[in-house]
Amino acid sequence: MGFLASVFLPFLLAGVVAVAVAVLWRDTLPRPFFFFALSFVLVLGVHRVVQAVVEIGKFVWPGGGGYFLEYQAKPSAYEAVESQLTLEAFVVALVTAVLSYFLLVFLRNSVRQ
Repeated sequence: MGFLASVFLPFLLAGVVAVAVAVLWRDTLPRPFFFFALSFVLVLGVHRVVQAVVEIGKFVWPGGGGYFLEYQAKPSAYEAVESQLTLEAFVVALVTAVLSYFLLVFLRNSVRQ
């Protein structure tokens, strides 16, 4: 069940960013709930693009790593979550948040006009 931690992280990030911008910009938006829903989907999409670039980069760039199969003993729940929430997951989340912010500013300005 540790894999659920890495699956849940993008949804948590999208929810936090979408709620934050919808609340902060509610006075300048004609329909804040519509903006929240659009923001949530946009942040999830940006996360998928950033994650795809990272995964392709692992295979393309030399020394970038890759995947291999090996036997691993069944870890405890804590170890499973710890292995899924890596530095890579947090860096991808940070890059996603920064890119999403700039896209959401652009979206806010286009919706407001």
